[in-house]
Amino acid sequence: MADRRVILARLTHFGRYLAGWLFILTSAIWLTVHAVWLYQLTLRTTNVLQQVNLSRATMMHNYRYLLAYLDFPWVTKLALPNFSDSKAGLQHFADVKHLLMLNNVVLIITLFITVWGLWRLLKQHRLWELQLPMQIALPIAPILALIMSMNFNQFFITFHEVLFRNDDWLFDPNRDPIIDALPSSFFLNCFVLFFIIFEGWLILGWLVGRQAVKAI
Repeated sequence: MADRRVILARLTHFGRYLAGWLFILTSAIWLTVHAVWLYQLTLRTTNVLQQVNLSRATMMHNYRYLLAYLDFPWVTKLALPNFSDSKAGLQHFADVKHLLMLNNVVLIITLFITVWGLWRLLKQHRLWELQLPMQIALPIAPILALIMSMNFNQFFITFHEVLFRNDDWLFDPNRDPIIDALPSSFFLNCFVLFFIIFEGWLILGWLVGRQAVKAI
């Protein structure tokens, strides 16, 4: 009976930490996807508007429509007001939607588990346990960012080959002109923002753990 309790306690402990890591990952993805200001910055610093021949307000309307499609389960059809899409293009956006839906579900679940786990650590005066795992994980984002900076095009291709089982993400501007509104510089900035958010969570966790160690 005692062995079962030990095993259950260890599994619960592992589950809380796994949920914490998944929360860091999924929240960084969610915050990056919804960084509308980043796309607005792209419109101001690139020639996207000239390429698509639209005003900034019209382009942002299309972008928000795209985000609504990716975000909400009840929006089942993508029909951008000022862009046409091929069958392959629509399938790729559907695949992205499914991945983001999964990300959002995991985010919501792990948010509650993470808050509960942190509350337990706080109550038991064990927040110091955060310091070591966060410290170990701190180099992850800088290493990935360094790899990405060496050859972003290859990094971007590999990223899509890992996540998608088809080549629908290889857009043809003639058939899917929306790709002209999503330049590679925008995706590069998205990855940079993701790494910053991911690293920010780790630093915050490390600082909390460090402060808890000092309080002992």
